[in-house]
Amino acid sequence: MKNYLNYITAGLFLGLTVFASCGGGDDPDPVDPLIEVAENLTGTLDEFVVVKPANATALDWANLSLTITGNEDGGSYTTTGSADPTVWPASGTWEFNNTAGTEIRRNDDVVIDISINTTTLVMDFSIDQPAARAGVVEGNWKFTGTFQAE
Repeated sequence: MKNYLNYITAGLFLGLTVFASCGGGDDPDPVDPLIEVAENLTGTLDEFVVVKPANATALDWANLSLTITGNEDGGSYTTTGSADPTVWPASGTWEFNNTAGTEIRRNDDVVIDISINTTTLVMDFSIDQPAARAGVVEGNWKFTGTFQAE
């Protein structure tokens, strides 16, 4: 009988050990939402619709093209056809300003709210730096650009 109890005890111990070691395996790493946003953010945009301070003309921005490169750690941008380098410099760097990927910060400390879908990027930001020409570029800006087909 004593041997029988030893076998039962050993069997229970072995069963509990096997059961305890059975998990779902390692949990997969959570996907960083910035990776997807960065992938959608990169590309060349043109055909901008611009909402800006009332005293700026829409024709000033007719030739604007913006190219964004980078990843979840940030990247760079270049522009051509910018009507004013205070609003859109010829080039610079950017990084995400929050973990949701809804804001980026340019190297000139302009924070841009972004919204992306498959074909367009909407960017909202304010120019209120001392370098801004008061009454010309100072104020709230909204650019909606269309991604060029690859």
